Amino acid sequence: MHIREAKYSDIQQVADLAQLSIQSACESSYSFDQIKIWLDMFSEDIIEEIFEDENNLILVAVNQDNGGDDEADSDDEILSFGYLNLETAEIKGLYTHPDYTNQGCGATLLEFLETRATDNGILELFLDSSLNAVDFYKNFGYKEISSSEFVMPNGQSIPSVRMSKRL
Repeated sequence: MHIREAKYSDIQQVADLAQLSIQSACESSYSFDQIKIWLDMFSEDIIEEIFEDENNLILVAVNQDNGGDDEADSDDEILSFGYLNLETAEIKGLYTHPDYTNQGCGATLLEFLETRATDNGILELFLDSSLNAVDFYKNFGYKEISSSEFVMPNGQSIPSVRMSKRL
């Protein structure tokens, strides 16, 4: 596994991975209608907007079949992706392919996001955790602030838990 910054050529894989992750991991915590709202957030167009926001740092964990050459990414299989908004000090998303959950991909990616936040002078990170991921974040030192609603770009919302961690 290798962590690298995401590239525009990753957009389709990132969109597909997010949708698979949501469908797989969230069905025990959210209704079908809530999952549908969430899935709508991960169209290629919305992922492209995330990529275009210069405040977003987007990292991917990949299996590389190209000998580790960062430029030859056509053979990279994205295992996990996450992004951090450097302006708001928020982890905006962290998703792992269902075939690679509980194998350290998400944990490694979270640690890289935290390191990059620290490198950018961020002293405290915030996030809105999905209900199913609260324990994951607690294991890495995040504390619950409050129950909240994660508002999607289309204005609809789903329940979440606001969390933070001092770095």
